[in-house]
Amino acid sequence: MVKWIKNEIDLLLHYNMSMVGGFLGAYALLERGGNFGSSQTSNMIYLMVGWLHGSMSEILIHTFSLLIYIITLVIAFLLPKYVKTDMRYICIIAEMIGVLFAGFLPAEMNPIVALYPIFAMAGLQWGTFSGAKGYASSTIFSTNNLRQTVYSFTEYCRTKKSAELQKFKFFMLTLIFYHLGVVIGFISVVSLDITGIWVCIVLLIVAFTLLTASTTASRKADLENLAQRS
Repeated sequence: MVKWIKNEIDLLLHYNMSMVGGFLGAYALLERGGNFGSSQTSNMIYLMVGWLHGSMSEILIHTFSLLIYIITLVIAFLLPKYVKTDMRYICIIAEMIGVLFAGFLPAEMNPIVALYPIFAMAGLQWGTFSGAKGYASSTIFSTNNLRQTVYSFTEYCRTKKSAELQKFKFFMLTLIFYHLGVVIGFISVVSLDITGIWVCIVLLIVAFTLLTASTTASRKADLENLAQRS
């Protein structure tokens, strides 16, 4: 069991961050006016509606939401090209700060503005934790994960190929862990209201621990390979 965990830390990290994504999605929907903070689809629709209604305040609010999301995607894409620090560490620490900050925002404020930290975290996480085991998989929303689960299971039933079965298991478990995060998020916000988001810090600490273990194992393997060569 211990050997399996050591070999599968990156996979466990993916599932852990999927729980974070589910948690933040549940928090946004339950505590911030039914708005989903992990995707820009609804925000861009509201942006167009605000433009059609001629509401400058709505246009500005949703435009800033879109810009925050875009900027964090750009950061996740460009920063690894200029710094040596593992982007995953930066993402997890940034999300800890964002979660802490979001818990202080009052319930009475504009729900979209209150989701600005969530938009930032979602963009950063999507650009950083985008899959594992060679599979492209979002940890912040589920639509494509559901599609891949259905497709791979259907293909396995048709061909009985083990690769399709492994793919099915990967995406199915991603969905399961994501919605486990939803359950944890639901319990947290029902119990603690706005400050329930702080419970997500526990999931992020676990992610940081897994990442540290993964990094340590990789360095140890590199040193062993180097020793063998010399």
